[in-house]
Amino acid sequence: MILIPVSFAYLWEEGTLRIEYKKWLLAITPAIAVFLLVRIFLFSDDVRMGIAGILPYYWMKFGESIGNALTASAWFRRLIWSTLPVTLLPFIFWKSTVSFFARRKYLFLFLVLVIITDLWGIDPGGGDAERQMAPSFLALYWLIAELSQHELAHVKWALPSILGGGYLGSLHHLQGIYPLPNRAYTLLAVVVACIEISAIALYVKFKSAASRAL
Repeated sequence: MILIPVSFAYLWEEGTLRIEYKKWLLAITPAIAVFLLVRIFLFSDDVRMGIAGILPYYWMKFGESIGNALTASAWFRRLIWSTLPVTLLPFIFWKSTVSFFARRKYLFLFLVLVIITDLWGIDPGGGDAERQMAPSFLALYWLIAELSQHELAHVKWALPSILGGGYLGSLHHLQGIYPLPNRAYTLLAVVVACIEISAIALYVKFKSAASRAL
């Protein structure tokens, strides 16, 4: 459903909303109808908490989401843990990041809506929050690709080194051909990868700034 406001924002930003609005309405109507029908007729009673009926059930879920949104762990898992090891690249090249989203406001809206909807119904302990952030990677890795091309590609060894850091950060103790021994090794691998990638980006940034100053 988040694609409905995002598609509206896209057509508005591209200046084609007045021309395409009839097609847009026609395209979103079936999705809205199915969404409402599913939400009205399919829901779960929470017998343990004495919750029965559609309105009490969704009110309970709304309360859980608000509580979850107020925890630091919820935001850490969504904004930090899910984006490792490239978490710091958008901040290192913050001007390019701002420019990227300024030219694609609909994409920024998409990213915000993914984060907000991911808070819905997730237990305060975190659950699979970072996995449910996967749709946001459409925006994140588009941004990372642009940063790589415009900010890093002119240093020949930078991109292969960052690619190696990405591979290191992908190693995990629960999956892979050669899984790591335990959770501690997974954490170590992703932290080292984040430090390596961030250090390379900082080096390239300051070297480029120094070259321009000369």
